[in-house]
Amino acid sequence: MKKGDGSATTDSVAQTLNVPSRPAAPAGVAATDETAINAKDGALVNVDSGMEYKRGTAGAWVNVAGTSVTSLEPDTYYVRTKATVTAFVSEAHSVTVNAYVPTAEITPEAVIDYTAEQLTGLTPGGAYTVNGQPVTADINDKLAIVSSWLGESLSIVKKGDGSATTDSVAQTLNVPSRPAAPAGVAATDETAINAKDGALVNVDSGMEYKRGVAGAWVNVAGTSVTSLEPDTYYVRTKATVTAFVSEAHSVTVNAFTATPEATPAAVIDYTAEQLTGLTPGGAYTVNSQPVTADSSGKLAIVSSWLGTPLSIVKKGDGSATTDSVAQTLNVPSRPAAPAGVAATDETAINAKDGALVNVDSGMEYKRGTAGAWVN
Repeated sequence: MKKGDGSATTDSVAQTLNVPSRPAAPAGVAATDETAINAKDGALVNVDSGMEYKRGTAGAWVNVAGTSVTSLEPDTYYVRTKATVTAFVSEAHSVTVNAYVPTAEITPEAVIDYTAEQLTGLTPGGAYTVNGQPVTADINDKLAIVSSWLGESLSIVKKGDGSATTDSVAQTLNVPSRPAAPAGVAATDETAINAKDGALVNVDSGMEYKRGVAGAWVNVAGTSVTSLEPDTYYVRTKATVTAFVSEAHSVTVNAFTATPEATPAAVIDYTAEQLTGLTPGGAYTVNSQPVTADSSGKLAIVSSWLGTPLSIVKKGDGSATTDSVAQTLNVPSRPAAPAGVAATDETAINAKDGALVNVDSGMEYKRGTAGAWVN
């Protein structure tokens, strides 16, 4: 009915208009849930292009383009039939895309391998955290123990795969400290030059040793280790099924400190043309040439030494002594032949009355090169 204006018009004759009810919500509409963590792959199914949907009560209505709506995040969705020229939009049907509910990884059961200093029993190639720090097990299910873990309580978590699983409950594993270095281990020094007879003592078969920081660890076979060259050696207690190798104890095998031979004090015997005052049978060098004194401590003077300074060194014995400091000994040249000496000839057949003249008692003579010298 159109109301009159109360002045010039009265109410109209009434029109009768039948308004239909809102159609029922579409039937059969359903939702599929998310299939992995944060997959956002939920869907509306059994829909058609005559429908529209929205996410949550505050969402905007969106036309359905086909027979499904995909890539939906977990939430409540509403679906209704769109209005037509002859019908209102329908009631809304609500469906829920549920978030994926992942499974937690299995709690780790790592075991300590004390000899290899590794954690074992992990998932090969598996991602973990140890005390919050990310680590990865090797292909053989092992993980090297870091020195900072010794003496600590470890919280070991198997990481979820980000798709189907979440992080595990933590395993708590107490890692013992490294044992103290063995006490009482000592070294004995080399006893002669290059003897290589140093030793480790107060050791046992539960220990191992190495030479220098770069050496390889070697098992101790008894209560000592012998025939060692001078160097620094490290000794530690070997690992057992319940304990790591110990800290290392360092000891030093010192090289033998040899004593130099006494500096020679050779004296020239001008008459015998010898050096005297040497060690009987002693080995020497004279101007770097090896020589040996006789059993009386004497050494014949070689003609090439005349007029030459000699450097005389007593050789070390190669065991307890080294070469001496050199003695420098100046050997004078041989004096010139006496001047003015002459001979007188034989005066008759077989007279044998030749003579040497202008000689004195400070001289000597001999007949021929093979003769003996006579005063």
